[in-house]
Amino acid sequence: MKNTHFGDYTELELSKFTPQQLIDIINGFQNEDNFIIMSDSYKMTHHLLYVDKLQEVYSYLEPRGGEMPYTVLFGLQYFIKRYIAGVRITKQKIEEARQKNIAHFGFDCFDDTMWNYILEKHGGVLPLEIKAVPEGTPVGVKNVLLTIRNTDKNCAPLTNVTETLIMKLWAPNTVATYSRMVRELISKYHKLTSDVPEFLIDFMHHDFGYRGVSSEESARLLGAAALSSGLKGTDTMGALSFLEKYYNEPMGGYSVIASEHSVMTSYGGKLHEEEAYRKIIQRVKRKMMNANPASGVIILSLVSDTYNIYNVCYRILPKLASEFIGWKNNFGCTLKIVIRPDSGDPETVLFGSDTSIEDEKLANNLAADMNIDFDEAWSLVTKGVVQILFDKFGYTTNSKGYRVLHPQIGVLQGDGVSYKVIEQLYYEMVRLKIDTMNLVFGSGGKYLQAHDRDEQKYAIKATHVIIDGVGVSIEKDPITDSGKKSKKGYLKLVRTGNTWKDLHTVQSIDESYETDIDIMETVFLNGNLIKEYDLSEVRKYADFTSEEKLLF
Repeated sequence: MKNTHFGDYTELELSKFTPQQLIDIINGFQNEDNFIIMSDSYKMTHHLLYVDKLQEVYSYLEPRGGEMPYTVLFGLQYFIKRYIAGVRITKQKIEEARQKNIAHFGFDCFDDTMWNYILEKHGGVLPLEIKAVPEGTPVGVKNVLLTIRNTDKNCAPLTNVTETLIMKLWAPNTVATYSRMVRELISKYHKLTSDVPEFLIDFMHHDFGYRGVSSEESARLLGAAALSSGLKGTDTMGALSFLEKYYNEPMGGYSVIASEHSVMTSYGGKLHEEEAYRKIIQRVKRKMMNANPASGVIILSLVSDTYNIYNVCYRILPKLASEFIGWKNNFGCTLKIVIRPDSGDPETVLFGSDTSIEDEKLANNLAADMNIDFDEAWSLVTKGVVQILFDKFGYTTNSKGYRVLHPQIGVLQGDGVSYKVIEQLYYEMVRLKIDTMNLVFGSGGKYLQAHDRDEQKYAIKATHVIIDGVGVSIEKDPITDSGKKSKKGYLKLVRTGNTWKDLHTVQSIDESYETDIDIMETVFLNGNLIKEYDLSEVRKYADFTSEEKLLF
């Protein structure tokens, strides 16, 4: 085995190392990433194929359409800090890349001339300029989000070598966009149905996606993207460290005390479920006697379908009401029990159903499990969990005519959640005159992982080159797919109003190009991060304008 050390070095181990050993350790960490080969294989051969005397390649990133009407840029700052800024080219990395290319292609087609030139002329930093819209900004699809060009005429192939890395922005961009779309949906229904303060909107959709992504880096990056819109509920703790390190945010998201099925089953089975709820509530009360959260409410979220969610809402919690209803700690904070369905059809479980054979089967199962007659069981199925909680704990009616659960009872739907499901459930809540802010959502796989590059049809294409001192505007325009036609020439993104619909791409071939003001800014230049954003700034750019709010 080449590496016999795993995990962290202890302070004692480090204190015993010689300077050379410490240098070797640092080099080992630095050599984990090699910018030269963080690219599609075929790009290693493009120096052989480009037109002669090519001096500049200018390319841009664009979502060419897709499922959402706009897109949000997020994550570029991470990619720059993590993979692009500073010294990236060394002798060791050039040689590693050369050897990999020879073995990979079967012959030596490696462009060591350009890479050695970058090392010798630029000290190993990348002679590139990247311009981009401010992170968090929503931009209508089919517009430029960023541009990239080489700044040294001897490094023209460098632009599109960088494409492979920059293209990975499709993932955080798509999650950031999806998150903003969800926040917009919540805001619209809040305005229609609810009296609760607007700041609570940011806690109505919770990230449960940590375990559902393909890698730790994906979890951190995409979990951070989910928080970029202004939503602040998350269980993806890796995103918190990510945001502190790359976006200067000491605390980007929040969570609550919550159980999982292993907790509920650990008490010994369904016969001990009431005991489990009682002991958990009592333990939390003791632990939280001197807690003073900013909200004034201690939230205890309990997964409730381990055995029979109807039994929990109809029997167990009402029987334990004296344990939490009216209870306050030493700071006057109340305890709120949040019921968490985690299986079944969300609409049926939450709001009831009486239209299918499956509903009858469920009623029969309830009758047998709870030792009640069919009519009583059928009543539970047709009412659904929310109505059962209304019946057992009471409700109030807000100024807009919508029913509100008891303030110490809540519901979180954490299974099968997507934008369309949220929209469907909100529609049903409006029909039933239920305040939509009664229902919190937790989303896992769909939130962070169930996306791909084609969802927003992302592409990076070259639109301008300089050949022997002469600028040439270029474009891709396939006869077989007009949707893949690219922009042409140098590009600007121009604002004509205050919503995302008022951002438009202007090409250097357009008459207004010279006088139009570009909102894209240089964020990276020749090895240096030029513009840096805090998460608070990103969220301001992502927030809804007054014009957008009028449409809610």
